Amino acid sequence: MPPSLTLRQQITHTLTSGLYSARDLAHFYAIPEREAEDHLSHIARSLTRDRTRRFVREMAECLHCGFIF
Repeated sequence: MPPSLTLRQQITHTLTSGLYSARDLAHFYAIPEREAEDHLSHIARSLTRDRTRRFVREMAECLHCGFIF
């Protein structure tokens, strides 16, 4: 990845190679999980205007009871 990319552009590039949680991205980029969530929300909004790409968000689910947050 070119170092001239912004953090948000780097995250977008990373997301094109697989499925990652906010926690995964926070660890990978050494940022707080909340900041990763903020970036993901912004990326999702930006991609709604881009007809060539899709942003798939999987809702958090309790593994014990199946509750979807």
